[in-house]
Amino acid sequence: EILTPIAPKLGWEPKEGEPATDKMLRAQVIPLIGAYGHEETVKQALKLFDEFYAGKQYKEEFKGTSALSPDFRSGVFRIAVKARGKSAYDQLVHIYKATTLQEEKTRVLRAFGASEDEDLIKRTLALAMDFDFTRKQDFMYPIFGAVGTDKGLRMSWAFIKENWPKILKEFKGTHMLVRLASITSRFAKEADMKDVAEFFKANEHPGAERKVKQCLESISTNAKWLTRDEKAIAKAVGANSK
Repeated sequence: EILTPIAPKLGWEPKEGEPATDKMLRAQVIPLIGAYGHEETVKQALKLFDEFYAGKQYKEEFKGTSALSPDFRSGVFRIAVKARGKSAYDQLVHIYKATTLQEEKTRVLRAFGASEDEDLIKRTLALAMDFDFTRKQDFMYPIFGAVGTDKGLRMSWAFIKENWPKILKEFKGTHMLVRLASITSRFAKEADMKDVAEFFKANEHPGAERKVKQCLESISTNAKWLTRDEKAIAKAVGANSK
């Protein structure tokens, strides 16, 4: 309700002489309302995705005008995966393998996690650790893409805990452990805070000690806020959805 009235004013195409802030806002607002299921936005996003894919516009040798502006690609890729599931996911795998542009590969890796289908989330997490597919330095992109939903966050955290020995072997001494620990700050329940604290107490995490402490503080704050305001938020969201 807040963002939807803005989208028609911005449109999908840039306007001559528009301020730079409109361009930035367009790239944020339109994919966001599409991700939340705005029907017209999803429809247009899928249309552009189909044109982009059918025209092989993800290849470096494509020299025409792309149906899908780079400003929208990340968002549209995510909308496609969320709306179509495995079929769009498989198309993104093809794009990832076919393109030589690292920026495009990064967009795809982040988009993999948009699905709430458990099988696709598992597939995304497995691809993150498949270093024949994903570059080691890109390991976090699929995971960051998956933690945007509660299901994806919980499956990602379970995956990290299960694979911690391998993760340590690959990334000990790097900033990657700090980035991994950072996803736990999204939790908002006391039980999750206890789980995170116990895991990192029992498992070494060199270089990420400060981040873990910060995340535990964030979870505690989130949990207190949720306990205090959960009923009011549920009431407000329920009223606005009618």
